[in-house]
Amino acid sequence: MSELAFLSATQLAAKIQNKEISREKYNLPINKFIFCCFNNSYKLLPNIFQAWIKILNMNQDSILWLAENNDLCKKNIITLCNAKCIKHC
Repeated sequence: MSELAFLSATQLAAKIQNKEISREKYNLPINKFIFCCFNNSYKLLPNIFQAWIKILNMNQDSILWLAENNDLCKKNIITLCNAKCIKHC
């Protein structure tokens, strides 16, 4: 059974508390742990992304769910993932 952890000190958690969230709704895998980072793309600096890559490599049964803020950011993240041999979708 999946459980959603709400972080009371964040804005996003406060905004989604009353909405139904399911893995199926967002095409997220059932059998993996999901790390989330919904910050604006300008906060996803190279050192932060490298930290996420390290975390993902240490947790093989996990994925990172990022907010899709803009096309350039998405393109750059996909390029970085390809360079690090990380599967993306």
